[in-house]
Amino acid sequence: MIRRILAFIEKEFIQSLRDFRTLFIILIIPALMLVLYAYAVTYDIKNIAVGVLNQDGGKLSIELVEKFGNSEYFKIQYYYSLDDLTKSLNRNKVKIVVIIPNKFSRDLINNKKTEIFTIIDGSDSNTARLAMNYFFAVYQDFLKANLPIEELKKINFKKQILYNKEMKSLNFTIPGLIAILLMVIAVELPAVSIVKEKEQGTIETLYTTPISNFAILVGKVLPFSIVGLVDAILVFLVATLWFEIPFRGSFMLFLGTTSIFLLTCLSLGIFISTLTDTEQGAMTIAFLTSMLPAIILSGFIFPIENMPVVLQYVTYLVPARYFIIILRDLFLKGNGISAYLTEIISLLIFAVLFLFGAWVRMKKRLD
Repeated sequence: MIRRILAFIEKEFIQSLRDFRTLFIILIIPALMLVLYAYAVTYDIKNIAVGVLNQDGGKLSIELVEKFGNSEYFKIQYYYSLDDLTKSLNRNKVKIVVIIPNKFSRDLINNKKTEIFTIIDGSDSNTARLAMNYFFAVYQDFLKANLPIEELKKINFKKQILYNKEMKSLNFTIPGLIAILLMVIAVELPAVSIVKEKEQGTIETLYTTPISNFAILVGKVLPFSIVGLVDAILVFLVATLWFEIPFRGSFMLFLGTTSIFLLTCLSLGIFISTLTDTEQGAMTIAFLTSMLPAIILSGFIFPIENMPVVLQYVTYLVPARYFIIILRDLFLKGNGISAYLTEIISLLIFAVLFLFGAWVRMKKRLD
């Protein structure tokens, strides 16, 4: 009995070592996930983009800005127009706006009452809270270095929080979660469905019909697109009615951009189906190429600007990154389509590349 069990164990080891996919799952995936989590999963907030409008230009105001810039937490961007500064805040180019009023340096030197204005993007409540704390700490250090203790009360620190005034984390999390849920449906469903047809032999029959490869691709994409769009409307209603997440954008723009994202994800799912002949293989590839990157590298949970530079470039290859930006802006800021042209074009490029890759592989299979 023991000899038979040992022989069976030996057989399983030999079979596993000969199977590249099994070795990949056993050896590569754990190491890959560890590396990704170690570098991407960080709750430290660094390199927060701060837009500065210095209307004073005096020595102390320049020193204050330099003090912020010398901190590892902030990355300073100078502006000379309040309109440009407001647009940058609205389009996610800066997270904090600092306006230093005229006569700031002179009033400090003369021990007169003065103030500083800050506007904070509250979309990501966690980042906003930490940014506020870091900002105020640096500001207080500057004042203590330049003023007697008894004069500190004369300095006003005025702040305004935009887009998520209540600082609710759900307002930021749920729009991102919608993108993750839609990706699960739109990538795995077509990938597993087509591979299942391969296993049953029905897909081969379909290839022998006069229907072109393009028509087959369209026929596979459209039904899942409709299902995905219905799911998108359902989760939208749950988010706005049940969780009471504010929606400030255009619903038609939401439907349009969601359709483009679904097309991208479905195209990826179809491409994945051409890479493997088993359901398990399809699910594994889908997890590695869509779910894992979407959760870790899309900005869904962890701010992209806090990741190592190499990983920041890798995030541009994650379609969910672009859709999450669109969704969070539509819900909390209500920008128009012009604010999302880069993201929309990127998603369309991904869709074309995935569909072209699927068509090429299907063509090779028939040759």
